[in-house]
This record gives sequence, C-alpha cells and structure tokens, in this order.
Amino acid sequence: MTNFKCVSSLQIGLSRIHGQGVFAFNSIKKGAIVFVSSEYSTAPNPIYGSVQRTKDEHLSEPLVFRWVNHSCHPNTEVWFDGNRILLITLREIPSKSEIVCCYDRTEDSIPFPFVCNCGNCSGKIIK
Repeated sequence: MTNFKCVSSLQIGLSRIHGQGVFAFNSIKKGAIVFVSSEYSTAPNPIYGSVQRTKDEHLSEPLVFRWVNHSCHPNTEVWFDGNRILLITLREIPSKSEIVCCYDRTEDSIPFPFVCNCGNCSGKIIK
C-alpha cells in the first residue's frame, strides 16, 4: 500500500530554474494541498532533495519533493502533520506553472549551495 496522495495533477518536466521541476497540470486554488506523503526516508543531515523537519531530521521523499525547485517568490510551502509531509499552495497556481518553494524558509543549510536562478531576485546565494 502506498502512503502518498496527489490532490492535484502534477507533472515532472524541464525547468527554466534548474534541471527538472514539478508543474501543475491544471490550475490549483490558493490553500490547496497539492501533495501529501508519509513515504520518505530520514537522515540526520541534509542530503540533496531532502526537506528539513527538525534540526536533526531531514526527509527524503523521491516522488515530488525531490523535484520541487527553489524560488524567492514561492507558490507553495511545506507543512508537517504528524508523520505526513504536505505541500500547500500560497496562491493560485495557473495551469502549466512550475511549483516552487523557498528553501530559506525550511532549511538551516543545504548540501550544495547555489546561486539562485528563480528570476525573482538578483541571484542571491542559497546555502
């Protein structure tokens, strides 16, 4: 039995921000739960594609969160509910738009710092 649920239709595709990204197949309303999962592995330190839950717990979820790119103007945010990790929209997301989070809001540090390419900032370094 799988313990994940896509509330909206999502697609993985080429991103203008970085490599692959997650895209909305249809428009998604503000406040919608886009993805919910309780299938992830945990690590004490950040690894590529992980989401920080606590100071010493980082969750690696390979289906969706692994592909969500950073933006300084995010349209989603990560929430935790018991053993579930959720991705919730901050505003309406038009069809075919990339789903993005702000790594600065969830991570104390990331394993591979980079120069931001979101198009909503002047290219700050995300570390």
